[in-house]
Amino acid sequence: MIATVRGFRQLELSTVVVHTTAGNSLRGVLVGAYRDSRVLKHAKYLSSDTVEDIDGEVHVPVGQVAFVQHLLGVEP
Repeated sequence: MIATVRGFRQLELSTVVVHTTAGNSLRGVLVGAYRDSRVLKHAKYLSSDTVEDIDGEVHVPVGQVAFVQHLLGVEP
């Protein structure tokens, strides 16, 4: 029997770019889509002139997500 987590949307691991309402962008592997947040692993902070690795997991509150861009054909 598989236990379900309330508020969790089952998904396959995929590489995404999360664009925030503050104008920031984060690229990583989407490992969790919860009612109140999106969770990325192996994330990178993207700016106009640099890419910076982020250690650990990144939790982005849903209220701060402008949109999520799924990168097709990119391995997680």
